[in-house]
Amino acid sequence: NLERNQLSGGLPNITTSVHNIAELHLGNNHLEGDVNLLGYLPRLVDVRLPQNRLSGHFVVPGVHVAPSGDGVVSAMLRRIDLGTNSFSGPLPTNLGRQLPSLEVLDVSENGFEGELPWDSFEHGSLPRLKFLLVNYNDLTGELPTDIGRFQSLINLEMKGNQIRGKIPESIGNCTNLMNLALSQTQLRGEVPTTLGNLNALMNLHLFSTLLEGRLPATLADAESLTRIAVGASAITSEGTQLLCDAREDLRIFAPVAEGFNCTCCEPLL
Repeated sequence: NLERNQLSGGLPNITTSVHNIAELHLGNNHLEGDVNLLGYLPRLVDVRLPQNRLSGHFVVPGVHVAPSGDGVVSAMLRRIDLGTNSFSGPLPTNLGRQLPSLEVLDVSENGFEGELPWDSFEHGSLPRLKFLLVNYNDLTGELPTDIGRFQSLINLEMKGNQIRGKIPESIGNCTNLMNLALSQTQLRGEVPTTLGNLNALMNLHLFSTLLEGRLPATLADAESLTRIAVGASAITSEGTQLLCDAREDLRIFAPVAEGFNCTCCEPLL
């Protein structure tokens, strides 16, 4: 663990002495260049490289020493954190099949583009995925209609991307979800009533989208929900006072200029 030092330069060339590394924590440094090294580390369990100056494409740990094909590359890897770097290009299309034990994927604040590889998450792959954080990239595509099958998800954050389409009704099956951040996207349609099924949900961020209509009254049924952020969209203030009356602990952060004057409304800064 060499996090929060003043390390600079690139990751070292591969040597046989590091093949057995299980954890690689080099976040909050000044490292730059690609992460090709990861492809030669098949026994990694935890990779944390956030807040550096790293670049290039996403490299699946162990991929350079694994058998060819689209099968499992690492059955042990639990966490990948590449947030706040300068990575680019698409995410691997077979990521879900290659890393079946993945619990945390954080690639926020990079330049990744294209669609999320939802197809590779099918057929029971990624059964342990809890944190999917892809904020502020150039990702496109739609949320899958069967997103509800990711019932292990705790945190789903996709802010600042070109995600389009509707929020699927099946998201109400993600009953462990605590944080849902879909702001600054191209999502449209109405906020699904099934969000009221999410008793673990605490934070719901939906500002700066193409969503419309009113916040569903069923949100009052989400017993842990204490923060909703809306505004800069076609979501109206109609019915927000009913939510305030039903839930004393709820706060709705929204622009006053858009008519959000309910007793639990606070200005969205």
